[in-house]
Amino acid sequence: MNVEVILHAGLLDGYDFEGKEVVVIDAFRATSVIVEGLHNGAKSVIPVESVEEALALKSTSPAVILGGERDGVLIDGFDIDNSPLNYTAESVKSREVVLTTTNGTRALKGVAGASAVYLGSFLNASAVARKVSNAKHLVLVCSGSENTVSLEDSICAGAIMYSLESLASIEWTDAAYMLKTLFDDKKDDLNGFLSKGEHYKALVAHGFEKDVQFCLQLNKRSVVPCYDGTTVKR
Repeated sequence: MNVEVILHAGLLDGYDFEGKEVVVIDAFRATSVIVEGLHNGAKSVIPVESVEEALALKSTSPAVILGGERDGVLIDGFDIDNSPLNYTAESVKSREVVLTTTNGTRALKGVAGASAVYLGSFLNASAVARKVSNAKHLVLVCSGSENTVSLEDSICAGAIMYSLESLASIEWTDAAYMLKTLFDDKKDDLNGFLSKGEHYKALVAHGFEKDVQFCLQLNKRSVVPCYDGTTVKR
């Protein structure tokens, strides 16, 4: 298996995903939200890039739940924000969620042409590794933050690859091997290591420390969301 990593969504333009399996990662918080929502019974999640697109879907399908954030904050007129703690069974079971976030939904929209697209987080890292263990060419796409590398997405990619290493024979790119090795070195104190990251500190400053701690729970869920280009389902 060939394994490579794209370090942030700003690097997606022009990349050819044809014939490759992809894992999109936005650990703080979009992919964690989707994993948790589907775990708690959401029927599906429709990721969209813009607030306007989300509101348009709501106007034609009033039963959908609007979820999302801009710069970490609930969007005016939306039902729910981007906190995985709010995607409970009471909120989302058997419901369709339309989700827009600053970075994660953009990354999903940027991997068109892939043979399969899955969503990864710390919550489901081992489950994702099992799902993609038979891939011939795997690309882990880190959403990053505003076209820059984010520490948490990079280390989350490392967590998935760390689990994958015991399941498949891997040809590493340098970036992939580096992140797998870094996760191995830091896995016993993920919180301490990631607390130095810019996005971690920004979320805590905005009052989202409980979200961060939730998202850092390693292998808590078995759900592996799959994106078909329009909709995410389990």
